[in-house]
Amino acid sequence: MGEILKTLSVKPKKEEINDIVGDLYNDLKSKLGFDESQKVINSEFGLQMFNEAITLESTFTYNGQNYTVELVKRTFKDENIIIETTLKTDVDSISLNDDFYEIKTKLKEVQISFFKNIYWQKDTQNEKTCSELYGRIHTLENRFRELIVQFMVNKYGFSWTRNQISEDLSSKINLYSKWYRDNYTIFKNVKTELFNLQVNDLIELLKKAFDKKIISENDLLQYLKTEGGESDEIILQKVKEYKSGLIQQNIWEKDFEPVLGGQFNELWGKFNQMRNMVAHNKPICLDLYNDTISTIRDIDQIFDGVIEHFNQTFKSLEDIEVHELYLQLNEEFKDDEEFLYFQEAGLEPTPDEEDVLNEITENEQIQYILEGSNQFISSFTGYTEEIIEFIEDIEQKLDYSNHSETKELLEYISNLFKRDIKEEDNTYIQDLNNATNDEDFEDIWDNLKSEIVDSFESLTDRVNSSVVQDEFFLETPLIEVKSSDSLYKIVSEGFISPEKGRKDELTINLVKDGVEVESGIITKEYGDYIVTEYGGAYATHGDKLWLELSAILNTYRSFLDKDLKKLEGIRDDFYRFV
Repeated sequence: MGEILKTLSVKPKKEEINDIVGDLYNDLKSKLGFDESQKVINSEFGLQMFNEAITLESTFTYNGQNYTVELVKRTFKDENIIIETTLKTDVDSISLNDDFYEIKTKLKEVQISFFKNIYWQKDTQNEKTCSELYGRIHTLENRFRELIVQFMVNKYGFSWTRNQISEDLSSKINLYSKWYRDNYTIFKNVKTELFNLQVNDLIELLKKAFDKKIISENDLLQYLKTEGGESDEIILQKVKEYKSGLIQQNIWEKDFEPVLGGQFNELWGKFNQMRNMVAHNKPICLDLYNDTISTIRDIDQIFDGVIEHFNQTFKSLEDIEVHELYLQLNEEFKDDEEFLYFQEAGLEPTPDEEDVLNEITENEQIQYILEGSNQFISSFTGYTEEIIEFIEDIEQKLDYSNHSETKELLEYISNLFKRDIKEEDNTYIQDLNNATNDEDFEDIWDNLKSEIVDSFESLTDRVNSSVVQDEFFLETPLIEVKSSDSLYKIVSEGFISPEKGRKDELTINLVKDGVEVESGIITKEYGDYIVTEYGGAYATHGDKLWLELSAILNTYRSFLDKDLKKLEGIRDDFYRFV
């Protein structure tokens, strides 16, 4: 099926350009360095009369894949020149971390250097990304609705939609639902109030909903004392509230915010902004994609805690009766007999989830990952700190009065930093060529030193923000390690449910920059036994733990070694100038 990108470039920045189509194409070719297979200019009848390119179609190869780019110039009046650009490939994009994404971002850079405005008309890669993200977003926002409905129904029952929804939001709900209820009947009697509210309305609903409780005379006295009531007006108002038997409490502040956490409001606002980008199919960059996935994961984890809290808070009569029966039976029948059978069969008793996670944590392969990650962070930041120290040492040996020697040294250092490390044009060369006195060279060094130190201090902060867990958790990254330009994660998929005679499997994935590169398996078998007719017990299932992570260990280690080797080489390059 492949991918396609269509854009419109409007309003050239320069008034006089003889061949804007040709110049734009040549800049794109220079920036990407692709291999041109075929180029056709002004192929349609009559266009040969123009000295400049009106249409240009090129087929090229980039990293072994074929692409086509078409540029069409349309002029409607002198100042209204438009370039229609179409980029195509037969290769399906599987992530934003691929060549199509790189080409389209480079194309955008070239276009914006020529034109004041760029319009994104069609981007099938972006459509796929938004479709994937919106599925996750849709699931998360509905999960919040589910939590609110479950809480309200458990606590207030059927009438909550009449008593706990404010008048303005109730009007909004009716406005959205009226069309459906007027035209369709099959789900007309299903309660869908929260699905008629937007994402940013959900917290507002809770802030405008109030918990009402009857208070005693003593409660009122305490209320007046603790809250204060110096003025007669305030006291009369509070007495009036008491006479009605009601004191209102905000449900958001009372029941939700303490469980969701003080930062949730800000996090949900950020999620709402991301949702807006995705829902309207706006261009999604790789950083936004990764941030959106991370934000959804963070909120999901918060919701997990809310569910656990609500499950503990709200116990149905059936749950209470079952729990009481369990306690009674547990008191009557101790598990001593089963323990003896396990022991006779040469097995360990069935562990709980925490025991299994501890066993995984202590495994040498998991420890290898954790220790290797911490060692990488330590070594990496050690190299960056050494580089910064070398810069200070270099400064001590600079003699600004020796212009030729200083110029030569600063040319070497600036070329190393700007051209070789940052892969940018070395803007310091011109300054060095124009320098005529000691102060000029000192200013150049101050600017260069500041840029180098800031760069490596930022890199140190980035790597130090890596996260390496002390323990193995389910579906939580074991490590989130950052290098110069990559993010490595190792995370599990699956769940653990210890039970005699069964087996659990967890999938372990190594993810680099949002793309899964290796996977492995953790298998835990839980022992079981049968009791013979003579009363003895023998094992039918073992109680072993297997970790098959060699591919992850080797690949992850090679990634870290490669990143360290690169930085070590940079460190050595700077050391040459000390």
